[in-house]
Amino acid sequence: MTQKDDKDTIPPFYDTLKQKRSHENKTRREISLFTMLLGLMILSTALLGGAKLAWDMLMQDQVSGVTEKMLLLALAFLLGWVICLVSIRAFGNLVLPIVLIGYSLGTVAGILAIYTWVVVKLFRGSYLDQYDRPLYSLLIITGFVILVALTLLLEEFDMRPLSIPLLAGTVFHLFATIVYYLFTPGNDPKFIYGHIYFFLFMLITAGLILAHLGIFSPLRRLISQLFAKKNLRPDD
Repeated sequence: MTQKDDKDTIPPFYDTLKQKRSHENKTRREISLFTMLLGLMILSTALLGGAKLAWDMLMQDQVSGVTEKMLLLALAFLLGWVICLVSIRAFGNLVLPIVLIGYSLGTVAGILAIYTWVVVKLFRGSYLDQYDRPLYSLLIITGFVILVALTLLLEEFDMRPLSIPLLAGTVFHLFATIVYYLFTPGNDPKFIYGHIYFFLFMLITAGLILAHLGIFSPLRRLISQLFAKKNLRPDD
């Protein structure tokens, strides 16, 4: 009789545990979805705002309040970055990494667009003054910082493939510069220095990504250890 009573009491306890786990998983999915949408909304706003600011800086000689606008966008990007990090690392969101890979590719395209703008401007005979060269360098560096930040959100992400289109752009730039100044008569060679500067600038930056020297590995490990210690991700 005792064994029969024990068997009769097992299903209710099992159902209770199953319901509890189901409720926890449902709550986790809801929080994961909410943090994903919130993080993407803030991150997208910051990236679109940054693209608009970069466009204004390229098209206009002077843009008012650049420092203040960049600080505001940096704050928004940081907030969105943290929320996306929590969504991925703490709640195991599987959709957000795919979206962020797309954002990373878009950032690479943005860097190449700025690089192309500079190269075309040099080919057209526009002299880069003491304002233009630091400006374009700052925009490209900002693009690389955003690219690194996005990839840090992803666990075990290999950045090396992202360097391939950047290196291809530098090779094409070098080839076009040689053809333009050595095989086309009547071009002023004084602009070659600008070409060399941005060629080396892009080559070194993309080369560091391709070399995969592990510069950001300590930061990746720190992020992983942070969420491992907190144990925020529940077991399935």
